[in-house]
Amino acid sequence: GFDPMALDLHGRLHKEFLGIEHLEVGGFGGSAQLAGEARWKPAESWTLAGKVARFDPGTIRSGFPGALDFEMKASGAPFGAEGTLDFAFSNLRGKLRGTNASGSGRVVLQTEGFTFDRLRFRAGNTRLSVHGHVGAKRDLDLDFSLDADNLALLAEGARGQLQASGQLGGTSEAPVIRFEAKGSGIAHQDLKIDKLSARVNLDWRGQRESEADIAITRLTFDGRELTQFNAKLE
Repeated sequence: GFDPMALDLHGRLHKEFLGIEHLEVGGFGGSAQLAGEARWKPAESWTLAGKVARFDPGTIRSGFPGALDFEMKASGAPFGAEGTLDFAFSNLRGKLRGTNASGSGRVVLQTEGFTFDRLRFRAGNTRLSVHGHVGAKRDLDLDFSLDADNLALLAEGARGQLQASGQLGGTSEAPVIRFEAKGSGIAHQDLKIDKLSARVNLDWRGQRESEADIAITRLTFDGRELTQFNAKLE
């Protein structure tokens, strides 16, 4: 579980909402200075906005210590786990696992899926960007790119270099996947790859020809080794 948090709230209670003039939160290694409201009429909703200082991701996921400052704006409706959650952050700066970090973006979680709005994150020489939406109950439209010279910044215990970019379209039942990837020295848990090269263009809708070209050198998994793996789909 999480460590206890300290809360200091000043506000005004109205008939239809609670106005939060100042909310100070101490926890997760840092603190937040926020303001907003919680409304129950005419419909349930809430908003919070402000600044976060020295947030430590290691308090949520071990192996990722850091101290991050950022500005945030969050909202949701209605109350409870089934409501929509909209979280935006900007001017992120600080340290993650000893490297300089920066970023900005917005993530919306709804029952039908996720929306990523110009999500950008950088730690050291590792860059990640995501934009679009995915979900089982909606059309897929997602662009992504990753340029990592040290996968340890993304997954604890991992190592290696990976560059990947692509698009995801169609639907969850009939997706359209396009991506290219190159990597070397990749290792995570029982998986090791000396070199990876992949170019994939798949259309499960059957509206165009699909093709793929994947080459892996020295693949080791769970103690079993494959010197060379090549696969082509034309």
